[in-house]
Amino acid sequence: VQFIQEYEINNKKLFDYFIRLREDAYVASPWIFKPIEWNGYIVISDYAKYQGICDRWYISDRKYLNMFVRGLVENYYFNYNISGTNWFNTEEILLRNMVNQGIPNIEVSFCDMSFVTIREISNFKW
Repeated sequence: VQFIQEYEINNKKLFDYFIRLREDAYVASPWIFKPIEWNGYIVISDYAKYQGICDRWYISDRKYLNMFVRGLVENYYFNYNISGTNWFNTEEILLRNMVNQGIPNIEVSFCDMSFVTIREISNFKW
């Protein structure tokens, strides 16, 4: 989010939406973007939630960027305890943050916005 905001400032351009796709996720089919229906919402998956919100992808209305993904959520890759164990569930933190901030959401089915996590594909090579 920080890099997007810096880009917006440097280029004097604001984006309407932010699409977050985790680096190990692969979009398996075309997504249909619905800006009129999704205006004022965070669009999330109804699949792979793991006690919260699927962190492989989400689409956020621009006005929720700071409220939804800054702070702990933005830096979750670095949140390990001294023994190297990840100390929280990212999906749970995203859900808690969305609920606490009162951010409305729309759940989209896997059929409409499908994805595959690359690390789950055994024959994939970098």
